[in-house]
Amino acid sequence: ASDTTHVIIDITGYFSTNGNNYHAIVPCMFVGFTGNDGYNATGTKHWNVSNTCAGSPALGVAIASNITVYPQWGNDLGYMTLWNSGVAQPVASMLHALDIQPANNGMIVKVGTHNGQPHISSWLTDQVQLLTISATGYFN
Repeated sequence: ASDTTHVIIDITGYFSTNGNNYHAIVPCMFVGFTGNDGYNATGTKHWNVSNTCAGSPALGVAIASNITVYPQWGNDLGYMTLWNSGVAQPVASMLHALDIQPANNGMIVKVGTHNGQPHISSWLTDQVQLLTISATGYFN
């Protein structure tokens, strides 16, 4: 490229050899809503993942997922972060778009707890017209 390019890399985890096994599942959506539903996903939210997909009780210790968002009409997305519930929010962007186009990203998120149940947490800076989070597999 002839112009200056800025690259930002957020390291969100690593794989070890301690025996954690990946289990692919039939993709299933466990978060799904539209802005027309009257639900505001901005700020911090906690998403319950217990028994959300057949054959994956609590989805193990981490889930492989796909997130899709459609920004609110005429607005950019800002950024979205996912992390394991029960710990401080990381300073990282897992989905980032400064245009008005739909965005998606695959990611692996550790499962934490919120109110004694298995959850993942999210932070979204701006309102969206559609948000989906689908599990595609899990690690145990």
